Amino acid sequence: MVFKQTTGPDQKLSFTIVTCALVSLQFHFLRFFSTETCPKLNAPNNGKKFGSRYLVGHEVHFACDPGFVLVGSNTRVCLKDKTWSGQLPFCKNINECASNPCVNGGTCVDDVNRYACLCRAGWAGYNCHLTLNSRKSCKIV
Repeated sequence: MVFKQTTGPDQKLSFTIVTCALVSLQFHFLRFFSTETCPKLNAPNNGKKFGSRYLVGHEVHFACDPGFVLVGSNTRVCLKDKTWSGQLPFCKNINECASNPCVNGGTCVDDVNRYACLCRAGWAGYNCHLTLNSRKSCKIV
């Protein structure tokens, strides 16, 4: 910071303050006028990438499709050394069978964003929660 004192013709004091922010200026210059680029990033399988500028200082964001969870960095920044911050993201299938939703000995089959239960004999329903009673007979009234 430079501080300068001057006097005017009527002997009143006026002050001029000059501030140099070279670091900030360099950052903004690199961010907006740089031709330095990082390598291209692709969207992860079963996910999306937001951002298409790979210049120093720019960000790229990532998200996964329903039924998947992001592993790695959801935001990456192009650094001065032309590398990306963070870790390469990927989308991992969420295992809907992890909570053991099938009851009464049913077997869970995981799929993308859903599951199915294979029920043992005598059981039915989405989670094998309904009993089938073969001894019941229908009465006609």
